[in-house]
Amino acid sequence: MKKTLMHGIYIVIIAFFVIHAYFKAGVAQKSMEMAEKAMSQAEMSQADAVKQAEISESLAAEKTRALYSAQVLKDELEACKGKK
Repeated sequence: MKKTLMHGIYIVIIAFFVIHAYFKAGVAQKSMEMAEKAMSQAEMSQADAVKQAEISESLAAEKTRALYSAQVLKDELEACKGKK
């Protein structure tokens, strides 16, 4: 009888630890999913930042070309005024 009671107590203790471990595994799985989602969002944000940097670089190059063209036109206009 004592052995049966002790075995029952052991089974209950083991069951408690198994349930506890299962619960912790579920929490860990949710944490992993959240981390993967955050990493995916970070990668998307990084890709967006790279695209924005490329656009900014392109706009800066275009502005430089426009300023150069404006300066050339200004110089030509002044040269024409000087000839008159």
